[in-house]
Amino acid sequence: MTGKTHATVGVLSTAALIILHPKGFEVGNIQILPIISLATAALGSYLPDIDIHQSALGRKYRIISKMLKHRGFTHTLVMPLCFLLLMYVVAHYMSPFSMLVIGINSLLFGLMFGWILHIFADMFNKKGVPLLFPITNSRIYVATVKTRHRSEYVWLALYIVCISILVVWLRFL
Repeated sequence: MTGKTHATVGVLSTAALIILHPKGFEVGNIQILPIISLATAALGSYLPDIDIHQSALGRKYRIISKMLKHRGFTHTLVMPLCFLLLMYVVAHYMSPFSMLVIGINSLLFGLMFGWILHIFADMFNKKGVPLLFPITNSRIYVATVKTRHRSEYVWLALYIVCISILVVWLRFL
């Protein structure tokens, strides 16, 4: 998938959360305001591809991109779990319902949510993702959608339709 597809998926999905939970929701005992998460969802959707030398992030942070193999560590659940752990640390060491904590954790949630959605989208590519690393290096993929091909745009259109139907069904019916 291209960066634009990943960003669209991250922002659209976070917008769906805003519609479904306009006053926020909790992850564990951590309060999240999805309107704040929108600020970092696109970034979280881009970050896993820092491992591509030709990507905008890969060119900007060459040292990092050269150390990483594409669709390796950055395409596992390790980083989203680190964001979740960091959210719990912030909530634990600061007053759990102060606006600062809610803001920080909402931004971290946006990064985590965008990152997970990036990995989800890449599961629709034949290369797959090593989702369960370090438990296994096996790559998981659901379908074969080629990057920069008509099938990517069809996939994105279907994703948009599915999210839209889900939001309408859950919120308005």
